[in-house]
Amino acid sequence: MLDAKNAGRTLFILAGMPGSGKTRLLHLALQRQMPIFGTADDPLFQQTRRPTVYPDERMSLDERLRLGTWISEVNLLRLPAARTSASPATFVVHLDLFWFLQMLQRLVNSPLKLTPADYLSADVLSDPVIIEAAYRTLLTVRAFRQWDRILINTIQPAYARTAAQWHDREAVLRRPSHAFTVAIGRFLRDELYDHTERGQRVYEALYRGWQRASTVLAPGAQWLTQVDENGVFRVRPVAA
Repeated sequence: MLDAKNAGRTLFILAGMPGSGKTRLLHLALQRQMPIFGTADDPLFQQTRRPTVYPDERMSLDERLRLGTWISEVNLLRLPAARTSASPATFVVHLDLFWFLQMLQRLVNSPLKLTPADYLSADVLSDPVIIEAAYRTLLTVRAFRQWDRILINTIQPAYARTAAQWHDREAVLRRPSHAFTVAIGRFLRDELYDHTERGQRVYEALYRGWQRASTVLAPGAQWLTQVDENGVFRVRPVAA
């Protein structure tokens, strides 16, 4: 088995729901040398550069590759299939669990027979069995099969904290106005993050489905990051 000294091609995944604090945790981890992927692999992770644009979702894949910063789940699926000598050996992926799930609609041969409306249905998205199957389908695509090692940290604050952080962030950001984004934004605002039990069920189902499905990647190690009442990140390893 490869270790940190002979890492081969390594994929670091920081996964979490919209507003959970993924971007803030990545910035802090690189500013303060916080070993959010374990002490052994921290030197490798610390080679990542912080983005120069906020929000960093405005950066193209080419801009991210030139800078050497983290990429999104969409960027990961767009990486060239062929390895070359110029291909980076390490990537850090900022993986949004909600947007990642939406990408299942783009898979032509998806075994899940979901309609477009199902992807924005609280009844469907609160079913952890459906969510686990959806994530498992996504995690078996080629983009996740080209790595020698995969390390995963999942950030999971309490629902109320994430909902409040999402509303605070969206209040100051300008989003694209095309219909797809508007529909998703409306669902996030009015159903997922409306501070109700219904929204919390969806939130918890997506995390539960992700945690179960992520085992398909056979990760070298996993961590769970939680946030205490003072907003401090608490990282702990997850038993295999």
